[in-house]
Amino acid sequence: MKKLGYWILVLGLLSGLMVGCGTEAEPVAAPTTAPTEAAAAEPPVAEEPVGEEVTLVVGFTTSQTGAQNVSSLRQVNGFLLWMNEVNEAGGIQ
Repeated sequence: MKKLGYWILVLGLLSGLMVGCGTEAEPVAAPTTAPTEAAAAEPPVAEEPVGEEVTLVVGFTTSQTGAQNVSSLRQVNGFLLWMNEVNEAGGIQ
């Protein structure tokens, strides 16, 4: 009976999260002029983001001693490899 109560609680929490995480759509204004044929034929050009550079801090926990030390060292090395590849590619856009 305890397991059934636990699963009901978990399902209730998950359904509450799914309902509560919805976003409201903002109304979109209708265009005031019709697009010309030349404008419709050209693909949109992505604009460069304007603003200052933001530093993203990523962290995770690892075990530095004990039985999980070897596994943690592998995780740290994998993370450092990923971080270097992302930074060489220009960072996260």
